[in-house]
Amino acid sequence: MKQVATKVVRILVLVAAAGLLVRILGNGDRNNWFALIPGAVLALGAGHRVATVVSRRRLAEHLQPPRPTRPAGDFVPDPELFPFESKWFESSVGRIHYIDEWTGEGDGRPLLLMHGNPDWSFLYRKMIPLLRDDFRTVSIDYPGFGLSDHPTDYGYRPQDHARIVSELVEHLDLRDAVLVGQGWGGPIGMDVASRDPDRFTGLVLGNTFFFPALRLQRIFGTIMNSDIMRHQVMQHSLFVRRMLPTLLQAELTDAELAHYDDVAPTYASRIGHASFLA
Repeated sequence: MKQVATKVVRILVLVAAAGLLVRILGNGDRNNWFALIPGAVLALGAGHRVATVVSRRRLAEHLQPPRPTRPAGDFVPDPELFPFESKWFESSVGRIHYIDEWTGEGDGRPLLLMHGNPDWSFLYRKMIPLLRDDFRTVSIDYPGFGLSDHPTDYGYRPQDHARIVSELVEHLDLRDAVLVGQGWGGPIGMDVASRDPDRFTGLVLGNTFFFPALRLQRIFGTIMNSDIMRHQVMQHSLFVRRMLPTLLQAELTDAELAHYDDVAPTYASRIGHASFLA
């Protein structure tokens, strides 16, 4: 009923604004334009405000505390697609999933793999077998992503993720490490490396950006951080079902796409996808 009510309000406001604009265009008296144009602008502004308030209330209803932490064992990856041993770290905000693969001799130089949004360590499933003979490959799932917990009192922002990754780096005592990041893994990785630079001797970053963000990125962030767009991301898994297949150059199989979609199957479990820019 609320979805219907929201759409009805939007339609009525748009019809009213359209009527005002038609009247403006069909009116030969220029003096009336100065009265009608503000009216149309106010109508559109009111419609946007009403839709924002309604969507904010709907978000609040879905995210009423306490929001339970999703058990990490809900989703089990296909061992043929993700043939790695899952490991767990008790961080300051909950249980964090990571993989730590090394098939060479000795200790191995650490390679810390940082994913973006809406990825998780599954992103590196094809790279790790090629690297683990020469590097100790470590890949973490940020809180709210992959098999990690979804803590209630957590911000899900890049700086929050960087803090948790740094906890894992210290827990594993990684040294002489190379940090690899793409997408949001770039700014998060740079934050991690700057927190303890003595632990890192190399950075490999691609298809990413760094703070301060460019104007276009800030505009995109403002749009995606609106209540309406956050609701779309969480309600319809917008990043996974729409953007991910479009942006990736390699085509995902149905089984691979399911590993991105099924690992966050509910509205609340997609909070991480929607909160990067909050």
